[in-house]
Amino acid sequence: SNSDKEKLCRAAVSETEIRFETEEKPFTVQTENFKELTGAHNWENIAAAVLACMAIEETSITDIIKGVESFKNLPHRMEYVKTIKGVSFYNDSKATNTDAVLRALESFKENIILILGGREKGTDFSLLFEQVKKNVKRIIAIGESVPRIIELFKDICPAIQAEDMNDVVKKALAAGSSGDVVLLSPACASFDMFKDYAHRGDVFKDAVNTHEVHIKNYEYISLSIYQNIVDKISSFLRSKQIEIEVPIMTNNNSEIERTVVIDFLHDAWKGLKDFYGTTSPEDTISFIKFAGEID
Repeated sequence: SNSDKEKLCRAAVSETEIRFETEEKPFTVQTENFKELTGAHNWENIAAAVLACMAIEETSITDIIKGVESFKNLPHRMEYVKTIKGVSFYNDSKATNTDAVLRALESFKENIILILGGREKGTDFSLLFEQVKKNVKRIIAIGESVPRIIELFKDICPAIQAEDMNDVVKKALAAGSSGDVVLLSPACASFDMFKDYAHRGDVFKDAVNTHEVHIKNYEYISLSIYQNIVDKISSFLRSKQIEIEVPIMTNNNSEIERTVVIDFLHDAWKGLKDFYGTTSPEDTISFIKFAGEID
């Protein structure tokens, strides 16, 4: 009966999960899985929609959840772009007024880097002050409204200028930490820099995707360079009949590998000095030349 269904199909929503209770067994899904549907209001809607589907016979809750997790927002409307080094990027370029920006900000708990600005259309940025204080860690201002944004928010939140979307992504990653959200939700029209809001959003997404490729290429190149340095110095030491443990670059993390190489250089330099008691000017020059390649 309907009353039986009401007893057997229930859901509880929290900041981290949605817990469903069915006649078979409880089922829990993590809210972080819903990349395109963030915020308590969306999670409550998800819970209601799943319960409605579960009321239909022969409907698998696992299949329902898979469908929700694969849901894609319309372009430029709280559109999840990508996560780079733990920092998630969202394209909400359609948010050309403060009401839309407030809704977007309320979808995330904290640690937002907000991309704000463009061509104003009677924009009252003061309407954002209270929410910005709650969960925005930094504002990156773009377009014609940069001076006004920086002045208005100077006592509310750190605000910096970016010249274009590539600069936006670069500065956002420099300011961001794992778990942060970078949100393009400008509260302004786009016509000072772009053809329209869709063009602005597309350029933002291209900048994010391009930056990710650059990061991956840099790490790959760095790994090759570091291995080359180790190989050169190892060969140099062998020519002096000096034995030393040689590291192999395998981590694919440029910062970790750089630390490994620097430790290796210290050990190699010490081995060279200990072997000879001192080092000749020629040896010193050769060693510094190899070591200098990691700068």
